[in-house]
Amino acid sequence: MNKAYEIVTNKILELMEKGIIPWHKPWKLTAGMLPQNAISHKAYRGINPILLGLAGYSDPRWLTYNQAVSKGGYIRGGEEAMPITYSSVIEKETDEIDDEGNTVIKKFWLLRYYSVFNVEQTANIEWESIDRDNRVLNPIAAADTIVAEMPNAPSITHNGTNRAFYKPATDSIHLPVMEAFDDINEYYSTVFHEMSHATGHESRLDRAGINDFDHFGSEQYSFEELVSEFSAAFLCNEAGIVNGTIANSAAYIQSWANKFKKDKSLIVKAASFGNRASDYILTSA
Repeated sequence: MNKAYEIVTNKILELMEKGIIPWHKPWKLTAGMLPQNAISHKAYRGINPILLGLAGYSDPRWLTYNQAVSKGGYIRGGEEAMPITYSSVIEKETDEIDDEGNTVIKKFWLLRYYSVFNVEQTANIEWESIDRDNRVLNPIAAADTIVAEMPNAPSITHNGTNRAFYKPATDSIHLPVMEAFDDINEYYSTVFHEMSHATGHESRLDRAGINDFDHFGSEQYSFEELVSEFSAAFLCNEAGIVNGTIANSAAYIQSWANKFKKDKSLIVKAASFGNRASDYILTSA
């Protein structure tokens, strides 16, 4: 098993076994900023914002040990690092020969990781204060904008039932009326969840979990659900609302924990696909 997958999954499992869903509201926001590298200011993607958010620091900036040294400082003794994952391409020759007589070379994605520290764990470095955004965020307006500006959007219908679902055959989202929800944030996070499913349509990101659906409860179905949960979490963060799409039941959490134990790459892959889904939805936002 790839060590990077194991490290990430074990951290997630630690929380899930305590009854915590780490992607429910996974990161602390500072001035509306997601975790980013302190030197390049590039935001982390995929599972990384969730992992870094679990550390509980209020400052969103992170850096490696060597980057701290390059700034003339150091990491304080006893501080714990957090893993950052990234993918690299490996080329490998095969026994196959193409039509021109050349050896076929296949590319594989390999997950790797390195360690980072929060700037609050550094010493002897004077960090610039964060440019805090003092705007008054209207979460409902922000959520409405995301829904309205999704490119190539599916139709959305509100009905009198208590079901929320995406129907690939008609490329349509079906929801209970807004008043049926206990909380407005729950309504929008449910909309985001179904919009995320819709990104899997063949006219958009063409995910197997939508276009080659096998049956409810299958591994493929479970993975697609997890992809949409991550995407909804990213979208809720963008809109400034709490993600309420997951039922906080011990049985539900335990079922996911068991799946992660069987396949430790599942959580990392789902977060990556979820990032792509939310990116698609936010293209015009």
